[in-house]
Amino acid sequence: MTAKELLPQHSVLRHIRWGLIENDGDINPRAFQRRASETALSTTWVQYWSDRSRDAQILLAAHNTSRRKREGELMAEVSVGRAKENLERIGFDAKFLHDPTFNEWGNLENPAHVSVTRSAGRIGRGFGRSGHGPD
Repeated sequence: MTAKELLPQHSVLRHIRWGLIENDGDINPRAFQRRASETALSTTWVQYWSDRSRDAQILLAAHNTSRRKREGELMAEVSVGRAKENLERIGFDAKFLHDPTFNEWGNLENPAHVSVTRSAGRIGRGFGRSGHGPD
């Protein structure tokens, strides 16, 4: 099955450190930094449950997020289109791909899981030479 790319008007939930939320409410592109060992970041697609109310979509997305919030973080709703624009400004081509996850027994774990992949173009301010964070 080919992964479906999310539309720019869709949104995802992601745990983000407080300091990565800018004054205008935008999410700093560093919120999408990967560790060197990672090929993608995990988020949860809010509009996956399109037959539900807006409030129900947010609750279901939050419930299906596997990682729990750490101190100094919040769960933020991030616009796919805005995130892609912010990442493009610093030279990254990001893709938000619907990629359901399964547990070790093969049962569906997060039907709304989204893998955020990106290619490294030029490295913008705030990123190290590796493209994965400060070197």
